[in-house]
Amino acid sequence: MILTPQDFVSKWKRVTAREKQTYQEHFLDLCHLVGHQTPNDYDPTGARFGFEMGVAKTSGGQGWADVAKLGYLGGNTKAKILTWKKLMTSCYSIAAPRCYTT
Repeated sequence: MILTPQDFVSKWKRVTAREKQTYQEHFLDLCHLVGHQTPNDYDPTGARFGFEMGVAKTSGGQGWADVAKLGYLGGNTKAKILTWKKLMTSCYSIAAPRCYTT
């Protein structure tokens, strides 16, 4: 499914629901907007690309990425804006992400 920029803006400018209610659909629409596979299409196991991925923070401790693709990106949604931080591949082990900042 391809989503035009106009359709994306039209849909999301009306949304007033809370972050937890909308972030997964918002991210899926972003995938459709840019022509990227969704997490489940890209990685049906959810091991390398998915929602609610446990991560070790670079500042110490554990955390959660709303969505992450190991070696590429991780993000948390805040105030209806999806913010992304480039994650370095070297910050990951195969079993568990090692690099995450908010």
